[in-house]
Amino acid sequence: DGDGKIARIWRKVKVAGHAEEVLAAAQGL
Repeated sequence: DGDGKIARIWRKVKVAGHAEEVLAAAQGL
């Protein structure tokens, strides 16, 4: 499902420490 995919991506990015990038991407959705 899409939500699971997003959650997985978020987790990956969080671990990578790119929270700001994700935030910008989320705002662009």
